[in-house]
Amino acid sequence: MKKILLLFFLLISVGSKGMAQVTNITGQVNDEKGAAIHGATIKILNTNFATTTNKEGHYSLKGSLPSTIEIKVSAISYKSQQKQVNITLGTENRFDFTLQEDLNELQTVEVTGRKQSSYKNDNSFSATKVDMKMVDIPQSISTVTKELMQDRQAVKLNDIIQNVAGVTQFSNYDDVTMRVSVTRAATVA
Repeated sequence: MKKILLLFFLLISVGSKGMAQVTNITGQVNDEKGAAIHGATIKILNTNFATTTNKEGHYSLKGSLPSTIEIKVSAISYKSQQKQVNITLGTENRFDFTLQEDLNELQTVEVTGRKQSSYKNDNSFSATKVDMKMVDIPQSISTVTKELMQDRQAVKLNDIIQNVAGVTQFSNYDDVTMRVSVTRAATVA
């Protein structure tokens, strides 16, 4: 009986040595001026391990990892950084990162308010992506204003499209179709 127990404990101890060791990876992410970067993403490539930094720029990852890993750190408004590092399995490993600012200019954003409170809308963004008068757009555009939706108490798509010419509902799943007809004038020479 003692031999069986001894053999059992021996197998358990040998089996646990062969299991992967849990490794803790911690660090700090700062900008070039030394300020902590909150919300930076830290990802160990080719694994499912990822985390984000806290308000102080600290991060911590724990898991069973290979001895050589590649860490990628990225944050909005900063250039991403990637490092291949060797880690000591079963212990705490610290890797700090300093990210450089990435100055990208965003496109112009145009905000136009509508002060009208009627069923008629004089301007549209639909076809041109900029504020244009409806009469200047070379396409046929129908609009439904918020006032019309409020007055009709339209909460479903089907309630709204009843007010638009050429649009019909063809199923119960808010699928719509538009009827488009093109007329050409015939010329006789």
